[in-house]
Amino acid sequence: MEIFKSNKNNAEVFDYENFDYEKCLSEVLESVKKPNIMICGSSGVGKSSLINDIFGTHVAEVGNSGVSTTRGIHEYKGETINLFDTEGFEIGREEVAARHIFNRLNNKEQIASNDFENRIHEVWYCINGGSKRFLDFDKEEICKIRDKNIPVMIVITKIDTLSEDELIALKNEIAYVLPSIPSIFSYSTNSQFVQELKAAGIYKKFVQRDEMVKWAIDHLDEALREGFVPSLRSSLAIRRNYIISTIVKKYSTMAGAVVIGTSFINVPFSDSVPLMSLQVKMAMSIINAYGIKSDVSKLVGNLIGTTGVSYFGRTLASQLISVIPFIGNTAKASVNTTVAVTITGSLGAAITLVCEQYLKACIKNNGANNLPFSDFLTVENLKRAISFVQKNKSDFGISDTDKKHNA
Repeated sequence: MEIFKSNKNNAEVFDYENFDYEKCLSEVLESVKKPNIMICGSSGVGKSSLINDIFGTHVAEVGNSGVSTTRGIHEYKGETINLFDTEGFEIGREEVAARHIFNRLNNKEQIASNDFENRIHEVWYCINGGSKRFLDFDKEEICKIRDKNIPVMIVITKIDTLSEDELIALKNEIAYVLPSIPSIFSYSTNSQFVQELKAAGIYKKFVQRDEMVKWAIDHLDEALREGFVPSLRSSLAIRRNYIISTIVKKYSTMAGAVVIGTSFINVPFSDSVPLMSLQVKMAMSIINAYGIKSDVSKLVGNLIGTTGVSYFGRTLASQLISVIPFIGNTAKASVNTTVAVTITGSLGAAITLVCEQYLKACIKNNGANNLPFSDFLTVENLKRAISFVQKNKSDFGISDTDKKHNA
């Protein structure tokens, strides 16, 4: 199916009516690879609680009073991530639990076929803060995992059982025993303790959720990061930073390349040329990165509107022209690479904001079922987001094109 068609002046314009939006969405989804993350540690250390707290409630079964509820390895297959909750190490059963873990890590078929998608990509190793010491067994297991060139993050859990000095001492002990592993974080899922930390203004000092998530993203291959980010529970600031710095930046750079390949684009760009298909794909990538589900046909219907003119064309262009101050009200001008990058970046940032606002609105409306995204992504909401981005370009990594042009 053709993405472009010719107008009466024989210029290529975006064929928004015949563009295969479902195929475009499929391409976006197919490009996202699922990361496989394994969570290990002693029995009752809180692995399942950690999984539920980071990735969503009631993913893993949680035990009480330090009793393990996991035998062998439980795999939780999400839409964009696979989590492996391992059997806890118990006195007398350490070797049994370790055997389950290394049978998975040593899968000969995957190693022989260099099966990137099914291998374990990260291990989160939990240490029980209540023990107040770093066991030789834990050291040995962590070293065995590291010997397989798998990134390992150490998470000290149940920190509500430690004083601040004890927590510092435990971190220092682990760092001394394993100097090659700088990734040692503290965490708690005890809701009362967390509230006390927040009330005292010291939550982030002890519960290092953001640092853990950042570590996890940084140690995943680029192809896997787009699967990890949508799986997160909350962490809106981290999602925004990732989407702006990675997804939006990627499509903005591609937009510059499109302009180079097509020589020039007229402004205002009503039903604009190759940039538009790229921007539609970017929009779908951003929406997917937020884990938002929507009826694509209804969503596109909202954007096209009743006038028969694509919103991503004339209406959006009229809003984005003010992003390019040196053009002003000029009827026709050449869009160079800087302008194309700025326009695409501004659009991406605006869609990112709308998605973020939507998730917050869902909380107020008791879930996405009561507020379809296709009803939220309106012309007015996108206009407001674009206006905000224009006033805060530097916060979104968008250059001031008029300064560049006049320099």
